[in-house]
This record gives sequence, C-alpha cells and structure tokens, in this order.
Amino acid sequence: MDVEASVIWTLATPCDRQSRMESKPTKPATKKTPDNREDRLKAALKANLQRRKAQTRVRKAADQK
Repeated sequence: MDVEASVIWTLATPCDRQSRMESKPTKPATKKTPDNREDRLKAALKANLQRRKAQTRVRKAADQK
C-alpha cells in the first residue's frame, strides 16, 4: 500500500500542478460593485432621512396639542 501511495504522489509534479493553476481563466474585474454600494448607501440615506422627517412631524404635532 505504501508503494501505491507514493506512486500517486509522484504522478503530479510541482511543475504540473503549477501549469494547471495558471491555465484557469481569471474573472474579469467588474466595476459595478462600487456603484451598487453607492446606490445602496444613497437609498439607505434617503430612507433614513424620510423616517426622521416623519418622526419630527409626529413630535411637532404632539407638542401642538
């Protein structure tokens, strides 16, 4: 059994493994990630501002009564 295990390990030489790693296609860098982040931040800021304005209106209405 030890002989079979050593044969399996010697089949893939370091050079062979490296060439397989280099042949993999790389993913193209997309520029949408920062745009998506900016869009999410803008939407979150807008929702937060609307919520705070609504809270202010409710507090002013309660103070007037």
